Amino acid sequence: MSKKVLIISSSPRKGGNSEQLCEEFMRGAKEAGNEVELVSLRGKRMNFCLGCEACRKNGGTCVHQDDVPEILDQILACDVLVLATPVYYYDFTAQMKTLIDRTFAKVGVIQDKKAYLLMADASPRKEDMSVLVSSYHGFIGCFKNVVDKGVIYGTGAMGKGELGEDTLAAAYEMGKTI
Repeated sequence: MSKKVLIISSSPRKGGNSEQLCEEFMRGAKEAGNEVELVSLRGKRMNFCLGCEACRKNGGTCVHQDDVPEILDQILACDVLVLATPVYYYDFTAQMKTLIDRTFAKVGVIQDKKAYLLMADASPRKEDMSVLVSSYHGFIGCFKNVVDKGVIYGTGAMGKGELGEDTLAAAYEMGKTI
């Protein structure tokens, strides 16, 4: 059965390593017969959560007028959520963290999804990505029945195109498993 897959890329660098992971994952998911949409956070207008809780009082609508509500609607509509990010100081990019914080408006509504994490890091050691993996698990753990289905560790990739072919192939194969 075909799944609706949403890949969210938080790389501020066009054509960067985490975007290459997105492309390979998407290629595999499409070949497996799924409907796939890729959303780049680069250039999106996204304001920080104010912690005002207005969204909790008015049906999940945030006080900000920006691009986030459309992305939240896409998250609600998908069966599979894929987060892709370069590793910045052991964690998500600011763009992804801003979006994650804004999902607060939909806590209790986002549910029943499979989730994947795609990461690219200059460090050659997977252990250096453990903080980000922990943040990812904490994030998806906030929602009912959102289940981690896999993580891709793109290590040793600082410059564009430095991901190994084995890592790109793993992203492709992971996409095919949906």
